[in-house]
Amino acid sequence: MTNPLSFPDTTRTGTTDQSNSSDIVLYFYPGTRAVRPRWLLEELGVPYNLVLLNLREGDHKRKPYLAINSAAKVPALTDGEITLTESLAICMYLADRFQEKGFAPAWGTTDRAYYYKWMAYSIGTLEPAILEKMSRRKIENKGGKYIAMSQATTEFNVAAGVLEKALENSQFVLGDKFTAADVMVGSLMNWANGLHLIEAHQNILEWLHRVTARPAYLRATKD
Repeated sequence: MTNPLSFPDTTRTGTTDQSNSSDIVLYFYPGTRAVRPRWLLEELGVPYNLVLLNLREGDHKRKPYLAINSAAKVPALTDGEITLTESLAICMYLADRFQEKGFAPAWGTTDRAYYYKWMAYSIGTLEPAILEKMSRRKIENKGGKYIAMSQATTEFNVAAGVLEKALENSQFVLGDKFTAADVMVGSLMNWANGLHLIEAHQNILEWLHRVTARPAYLRATKD
C-alpha cells in the first residue's frame, strides 16, 4: 500500500496473515496510546497497515497527517471512508467491526453493559488518576509544590481498588474471557506499573502479567 503520508520508509504491514491486503491503516508511534489499537489488531489477527510516525521529527504536525487528525496526536485509524481518532473509540470500533472474533460481548447482554463500564473506567477514571500521579512526581522531583488537577479526580489507589476487587475471582476484567476492555485497562495499568504504583495490588499484578505475556501484546510492543 502507498503510504498516505508520503513517508516511504514508515509503512509496514502488520498482520498475522501477510498474504492479505487491508483497508485498515493505523498511524502509530511506540510507547503512546497508539499501542492500544495495535495490540487489539494483533489480538484480532486481521490484516492492517501500520504507518510509523516519527514524533521526534514532527511527522504528526505536518499537513498530510493533520488532514487525518487535526489534533496532531496518535493514534489515528482509517478504514475505507472511516477516519477515527482517540484510542478508546478506535478499540471499540475494531472490536465491533470484527464482532465474530469475540473481543466485545454481544449486544444486549449483561456482559455488554459491564464492558461499557470498564471501557469508560479506563479513560474517565483510571487515566486521569495516573496522569495526576505522573504530574505530581514530575513537579515534586523539581522541588515544586503540586496543586491537584481537580477535586473530581479519583485518587489512584481508589481507582485501582475498583479493579483489584473485580479481579478477586476473575482471570480477566470481564471474567474468564479476554476482551478489548483488558486491552484498554491493561495498557493503562502497564503505565502505572512503570511508575511503581501497583505494587500493593496483587490481583492487578497477576492479571497484568497474564495480559502482557500474550503474544499479541508482545508483537504490538516489539518496536
